[in-house]
Parts: sequence; C-alpha cells; structure tokens
Amino acid sequence: MQPPQIDAHLRKSLTNLLDIATKNGNRLTDDTELARRIELRHQRRKIDYHEEVKKWYAALPPAMRNRRFSIAEICRCLQGRYRDRPAARMVAAALRMNGFMACRDWTAAGRNSRYWLPPQEN
Repeated sequence: MQPPQIDAHLRKSLTNLLDIATKNGNRLTDDTELARRIELRHQRRKIDYHEEVKKWYAALPPAMRNRRFSIAEICRCLQGRYRDRPAARMVAAALRMNGFMACRDWTAAGRNSRYWLPPQEN
C-alpha cells in the first residue's frame, strides 16, 4: 500500500476555499488561474515509478530479462523525483507491483545480498 500524498489536504482546502468564494458571488479569475497552475505544476512533478519500471523492463533485450537485478542497478536506470536517483523503497514498491520477487543470496560468495527476480512470462 502506498503512503498518502502529502499535499492532498492542501489541494482539498484550496478547492473548498474556491467553492466558498464562488458561492459568495466573488469573481476569482486570478485565483482560479492560480489554482489551475498549481494543479498543472503538481501533475508535472509527479512520477509514476510503476510505469517507469514497466518501460525500463520492456526496453531490455530478451537476453537480459531472465537474470536477477540488484536494486542499485535498477535505481541507476530510473530518474528520481527530487534528485538524480529515486529512493530504493519507491523502486522496490514499483517492482512488487510489476510482479518482481525479492530474494536473498545466502551463500558466502553472495554475502547475503538482496536481488530481484523478474516476473515469470507465460
């Protein structure tokens, strides 16, 4: 389950204020324009990691799809929201949504490292 959006309550209170102002008969052309710009800015910044992982995996050649991936190499292939690389927990959640399975290498050579197995193709 994804965490709730931080600014959802701000958007809700902004729409409530706009509704109250329009009921009172005030003309808020500038404020509605401002609300529209805020909404567009929010939509541009939003990154759907589920879709990004899907695109990344579809772009891989078939020979590279049947191997295990580390979270670090997947993060290097994706663009983050606030920095160059996305957070590992966001990528891990997107991988789970796309059918990847988390496993660990318990051997001495693997040093207990975690890796991700791709979804089984039918």
